Amino acid sequence: MQVKIDSMDLISESRYVEKEKASEDMKNIENQVEAARVGIEEKMDEISSLNTDVKHLEHELQETKEFFEKKLAEERGPRLDESRRLNNSLCAREKEVNELSDNLKQATTDASKM
Repeated sequence: MQVKIDSMDLISESRYVEKEKASEDMKNIENQVEAARVGIEEKMDEISSLNTDVKHLEHELQETKEFFEKKLAEERGPRLDESRRLNNSLCAREKEVNELSDNLKQATTDASKM
């Protein structure tokens, strides 16, 4: 009978140890889950902050791009006007040179006929 009681005590103690180990394992898992949750929350905050930074940088980039496009247009206008003026002047000079060349040829032809 004592053996049976000892056996039951041993089984009971074994179940208690298993139950304690299972409880400890469960507590460890809960701690890991909580640590993971905290880590995820920190990463979410970091992602949110990075998204805000990206939006701010995109806005700055757009403003800078618009500024440079405006400056380019301001500088390009006078340059185009100057280019057109020089091109017109060049065409007029070429026409004048061609006329003088034609006059010279005509004068040479007239002089040789005399």
